[in-house]
Amino acid sequence: PVREALIRLASEGLITLNPNRGARVSSIDISEMPQFFEALDVCQRLVLRLSAHRRSESDLEKLRSANRKFADAAKKKNVTAMSELNNEFHLATASACGNKYIYGLYRELQSIGLRLSRSAFRTAFHENHFDGDYYEIVINHHDTMIDALSQRDPDKAERIGLEHTDLFRRRITRAMETDLARD
Repeated sequence: PVREALIRLASEGLITLNPNRGARVSSIDISEMPQFFEALDVCQRLVLRLSAHRRSESDLEKLRSANRKFADAAKKKNVTAMSELNNEFHLATASACGNKYIYGLYRELQSIGLRLSRSAFRTAFHENHFDGDYYEIVINHHDTMIDALSQRDPDKAERIGLEHTDLFRRRITRAMETDLARD
């Protein structure tokens, strides 16, 4: 089971397996961040456009539930739950798009984004600072995405997807700058 878990983590790019030397957590190359955010932006907008056309009522309920749970976790300042629930929300939007290849690409990008967001959350708490306004904006963005999908409005869904990716990019950039200044 451990070997299978390591193989799965390696396939998701989260660890690097070194023959006869074990495994290590994969690093994230800062120089690749512009490419990551470009890919995330395009993929997120595509996912939301397609989901606006293809979503089901069940998809909408999954999104509402994930966002409610995210809001509860934010009130409790539970960083781990917030990261996981944000990921759950976004993977539910990808599932609603109805394309397994796009879902796979988006899941890969979300995996990287999850690692980055945990780093940003850690920075906020390390400095004994919980940026509640940021998380309220995230919750509102999620609500707007749900609204756009429920109205089957791909243009509105794409616009909020762009805003949401930009918000995340700014958050990660600020966390990286804070870490660099502290070092």
